[in-house]
Amino acid sequence: MEEGATATMEEVIAATVKALHENGSYEKTLKCSNNEISALLPTFSGDATEDIENWLNRVEAVQITYGVDERIMQLIMVTKLTKAALNWYHSKVEYITMPFKELKQELCNMFASRPSRIELVRRYLATEKSYEDLKFSTGIPPQALGSIIPETCADIYTVFAKDYLKVIKYETVRYKL
Repeated sequence: MEEGATATMEEVIAATVKALHENGSYEKTLKCSNNEISALLPTFSGDATEDIENWLNRVEAVQITYGVDERIMQLIMVTKLTKAALNWYHSKVEYITMPFKELKQELCNMFASRPSRIELVRRYLATEKSYEDLKFSTGIPPQALGSIIPETCADIYTVFAKDYLKVIKYETVRYKL
């Protein structure tokens, strides 16, 4: 390629496959083209609604099923990243040279789902422990709990108010006699 020219990801994948075949380091035969393998994978944007572990399990299943080399699968996987996940990948040059397993672990660390604050409160309330238990089990001083609990209650109220705290509003009607 000429200096300053850009290549599409498919061209990079094709060149990598060709180089691996020429070096003899690519022993497995692909049953499908790289585009067909790429089409088997959904995109991953890094949104809170997406599950990174499920997505990586799918990537691994496709890799094993179709006998795709790790280096090629890594390239295909990167082409399926969008939005925040793609921005994250472009944030460090090290991600380009990182081994496939390490890159998958970094993706998990970055995009693993974390329980919401309300979910954590529900879990705690389900244990039926007291305020004193919470104070001593977490090592949080009472002053800090005094600000955390009202904030959490306010969040719970905000979430559940629309569905569970419906109040009929009456208008005052004045009659002239």
